Amino acid sequence: MRHEARDQVAVMAFSAVASCGLALLLMLLVQVAG
Repeated sequence: MRHEARDQVAVMAFSAVASCGLALLLMLLVQVAG
């Protein structure tokens, strides 16, 4: 596995985790506010 491919996979995984965390945070905020 080359470095570029590994970096790409890492970036994709990070963005997926970030979007999931953001969605969870948003739902939590809505539940607390509402």
